[in-house]
Amino acid sequence: MDRFSPHVQRGFVWTGPGTCVVMVAGLLLAGMLPPTSPVATAEQIANHYRDHQLGIRLGCVLMMSGFALMGVWGATVAMWTRRTERGFPVASYVQLVFVAASVAQTLLCPVIWAVAAFRPDELGDGVTRMLNDLGWYLILFNAPLFEAWVIAVAVAILRDKSAAPTFPRWTGYLSLSTALLNLPACCMAFFKTGPLAYNGVFAFYVPFGIFFVWVVCLTYAMFKHVSVLERELAGSATSSGPSAQIASDQNFSKVWGAGR
Repeated sequence: MDRFSPHVQRGFVWTGPGTCVVMVAGLLLAGMLPPTSPVATAEQIANHYRDHQLGIRLGCVLMMSGFALMGVWGATVAMWTRRTERGFPVASYVQLVFVAASVAQTLLCPVIWAVAAFRPDELGDGVTRMLNDLGWYLILFNAPLFEAWVIAVAVAILRDKSAAPTFPRWTGYLSLSTALLNLPACCMAFFKTGPLAYNGVFAFYVPFGIFFVWVVCLTYAMFKHVSVLERELAGSATSSGPSAQIASDQNFSKVWGAGR
């Protein structure tokens, strides 16, 4: 039987906050926080890439790492919700599909920006601005993929009827709110100014803010449940000898597989 390792579990859970920290650091280093303006001229955008060439390159490397960590964290959430689903674990598998799709599309964002910063003096200013716009679309306009992932998490949480759920019910409602508050990002295709432009409050700051809140809250719930499991297993290993190991394995089966 595979051993439950609290240290390994905590390591995977930490990738959620790691995603947020590395993502913000990458955006700041690239000079993309606050976002560039959709109404900036082609020359202004091209000058930004010329003036921040090294920072954009380094920031894109960080963002690539951050988005990769998001995939690890999303798979960890799916693993924990899988314990609660009986029969056909549809919600957990839907999570895996859409977190993979979201990460794959979002990873293209730093790739596009890195290409724009690769030879900014040789590209036309209009091409540089187009690549800059494309990067913002890849990171924000994929809201439907992200929403499908978050809604699947919410469904799995709200369907959990166990006595000691991994995720409290309020995290399920928070997940639904997170999906709802990401919807305005889909309007960025129709606006170049105002709160629905890709540098606006409702298209950028609100979705990013609620995403960080969601990650932190689910991360806290997983940390708390890992500690509960650790105490349960430690209680069965207070005696010595083979019988203690048998008791520990039986307790592992009872606690880890409680939701199956």
